[in-house]
Amino acid sequence: MFRSTVTTATRRVCLTSFVRGTAITKPIRSYSLLPRTPSTLHRRTTPTFVWRRYESSGANPSAKSCPSCGAPLPTNLPACPSCFEIQPLPQDASLYEIMEIPEDVRFDVDEDLLKRNFRQIQRVIHPDKWSSKGPGAYELAAEMSSRVNKAYKTLLNPYTRAEYLLQKEGLEISESDGVQDPELITEILELRMAVEEAESQEDVDEIRAENADNIKVVIDNISTYVEGGNWEAVKRETIKLKYMQGIDAAAEAWPNTANNH
Repeated sequence: MFRSTVTTATRRVCLTSFVRGTAITKPIRSYSLLPRTPSTLHRRTTPTFVWRRYESSGANPSAKSCPSCGAPLPTNLPACPSCFEIQPLPQDASLYEIMEIPEDVRFDVDEDLLKRNFRQIQRVIHPDKWSSKGPGAYELAAEMSSRVNKAYKTLLNPYTRAEYLLQKEGLEISESDGVQDPELITEILELRMAVEEAESQEDVDEIRAENADNIKVVIDNISTYVEGGNWEAVKRETIKLKYMQGIDAAAEAWPNTANNH
């Protein structure tokens, strides 16, 4: 999947693979990766307030009203800041529902919209806002806020977003899953070693820039495969993204990379 450029370095090193324990010994190559192809809580018991997904009222199809006081709900969640009625969020609510991201968006989430929605939702359901409304309301708000935080972080990161979509399709990425392309395994290992042996911030910045280009290619591939419903290919590319993000994390931690495992 990737082509490497051989440098003039002639020394040989032992590259011990962090993918399935594979040991590789070969000349050091450059660290550029060039893509060949595009590659149960106490709760209040008001029986009339039940969250109905996507239920709207009035002329605006996106507007939702509180069943208790009739005030417009500012978010998609069962929490009304007007009368302070709050009910549990259904356990099967998807992360897209929670964050008010249309399900048909699939993988290509608008990150700016996601961040705006997160700020708006937390202004409404932050536990401190509900602390004076009784322990039941506070606990429900705290649980809801926690789920919102998780949904936000999951959808913001392309890797965890793809992993979530795979889980919805019944596919899991386990610790034993690794990159199957031997050449790519070698390239990833060389990149990691290049980070560990970098002598300046300039070297590290160069590595991160080239790795970012390859991450973009893989993300584009994931998007294409998600739209086409090719979930095995989505899983393969998502595993690649996992290791590439690991390289970027190591580079970001430089010069403490050796201790960042």
